Amino acid sequence: MGKKFLKVFGVMAIMLLLTGCNGAKETDQIGYVLIMGLDKGEGDKINVTYQVANPLAIGGQSEASKQTFTSLTFSVYSLGEARNLLNSVIALTPMVYHVKAIIFGEALARKGIGDTLGPLMRFREYRGSSFMIVVKGTAEEFIKENKPIFNLSPAKYVELMMGSSNDAGFYPVSTLHNFYLRLKQHTASPYAVLAATNAKQEESLNRPPDSPLPERKEQSHTSGNISRKGGSTLEFVGTALFKGDKMVGMLDSNETRALLILLGDCNEGHISVEDPLSPKQQISLRLRARERPEIKTQIVDNRPVIKIRQKVEGTVTSISSGINYESKEYQRLLENRLTQVLTEDMSRLINASQEVNSDVIGLGFYMAGNFQTMQQLEEFQWSDRYADADIDVVAEVKIRGFGLMWKTNSIPGKE
Repeated sequence: MGKKFLKVFGVMAIMLLLTGCNGAKETDQIGYVLIMGLDKGEGDKINVTYQVANPLAIGGQSEASKQTFTSLTFSVYSLGEARNLLNSVIALTPMVYHVKAIIFGEALARKGIGDTLGPLMRFREYRGSSFMIVVKGTAEEFIKENKPIFNLSPAKYVELMMGSSNDAGFYPVSTLHNFYLRLKQHTASPYAVLAATNAKQEESLNRPPDSPLPERKEQSHTSGNISRKGGSTLEFVGTALFKGDKMVGMLDSNETRALLILLGDCNEGHISVEDPLSPKQQISLRLRARERPEIKTQIVDNRPVIKIRQKVEGTVTSISSGINYESKEYQRLLENRLTQVLTEDMSRLINASQEVNSDVIGLGFYMAGNFQTMQQLEEFQWSDRYADADIDVVAEVKIRGFGLMWKTNSIPGKE
């Protein structure tokens, strides 16, 4: 009994000796890196930009310092070297636990980001929930322009933008973890959010659309080309397509919405189409996918054949012509027009992705059912044969509601 008591006492004493706060640091001693940017440098170097928070200014403890965030850029050969140099420049201990977004410049993304993903996935301080963003131009300039309105912090602004992506469906959400999983798989290609700065907004008001679309009462947009005036200079519109670790193409706003519908990541989105009975007028609707797409795959004469059927439902929000589309006859006309428009968007998405051989939809997941073993799937080399697949896509739209009106009447005297 005495020996057992001594053993227990000894263990408890050791535990007490091991506790303590000798490695702890006060909040005002830590430099929290909230956003990190990576750009192509000279030769084999990369330019690493850190946006670091001032803990005293954020906490309201420092009236003298009004600089809430500061940005620093280093030209280095590795992320580890950049981390050491950051520690040598700022008086605070740098921490990357709270990095909200990892931003890649377009030049580096097109060259390949595989060498930078390894350290990001391996080092314990980087989190897989960090957002992956590709910007037109450089990440350094994008981070410097990240000056959100409404008194938001730059990191909170990015977080809220990503959180609202499925409300319109004009840009996806991609995290470090999901990007890396797709990169290592044989059945899907990675993608990232496409963003840009639009500093000359007033000049863009009369700029022609990126690609005029027939039978549409809305334009197709990509980041940096939105016709607007006011607000932040930053824009999040479109998708960056990857083949392996290299960026190979882009999707515009309508192609991205079609992608998110097929992925099941679009809660709702507004769309405006030409009025079937009054072409000069428009009809606006709110769309959402009723269910995940029905995808059937087979291999015919050693060629992948895929059929996609996506059911979508819509709620009418505006009928400018005053025509009674609530009637069954006219409702079918509107459903046919919407079916045509969404099918065209999905076809454009597939054509754009096949041109660069990037299976961004993840059709390889469905193709895997045609093989008995993983080895057979790997030998089929789906990632290289996606461009040759015969893909047929059809959208089926059903009108489920007309808002707060049960019958539309024209305005007397209006032509």
